[in-house]
Amino acid sequence: MKTVCLIPARGGSKRIPKKNVKELQGIPLVAHSINKAKKIKLIDEVWVSTEDKEIAEISKKYGAMVIERPKELALDTARTESVMVHFAKNVDFDNILLFECTYPLTTADDLNQLIIKYSKSIWDSALSLKKTTDYVWKINTDETAEPVSYKLGHNLRTQDYEGLYIESGGLYITSKKALLKSKCCVSGKIGYYVLPHPSFEIDTLDDFKIVESLL
Repeated sequence: MKTVCLIPARGGSKRIPKKNVKELQGIPLVAHSINKAKKIKLIDEVWVSTEDKEIAEISKKYGAMVIERPKELALDTARTESVMVHFAKNVDFDNILLFECTYPLTTADDLNQLIIKYSKSIWDSALSLKKTTDYVWKINTDETAEPVSYKLGHNLRTQDYEGLYIESGGLYITSKKALLKSKCCVSGKIGYYVLPHPSFEIDTLDDFKIVESLL
């Protein structure tokens, strides 16, 4: 069974120009993900999908293979699933691990543990999650708010609250067959790996500062 890691890294970031090549602890952000993926023996190939020449050159420098992404899949409106499907139609593999490079606190061991859990299971796909014991609310269109994680008048003490799980860490794994059928990162019987450490996505310059301090 051939397992590949795909790192999507477009060049058109709006909030942080050239975000994926901005240096974090002295190396480009995308290179952090490449370095971690290349440590995993269960990953046969590490790929970067990009439309940007600079990102492509950096990715090759750090040992990744590069697939040129069509311009229409590098727009703000493009979905990651479309990038995965484009990759699947052009590269041979059995399983694909998607690793979003905007989660630099995700470790090589996280990748390894997710692949191991997936390979030993009956899951069709799996993703990384983090636990939150925050009380979650949603905002309605009529400008009212309501709780999602508990019923009013029945909220538990925080020490008795089991919490909820949020997509985080930027890791998704699925088979090529399931991906092409569902056109989704995960589908069918979906498994999970709970991150044993904090997870933080880089979306702003302040996020870069926070992650650097955490690292």
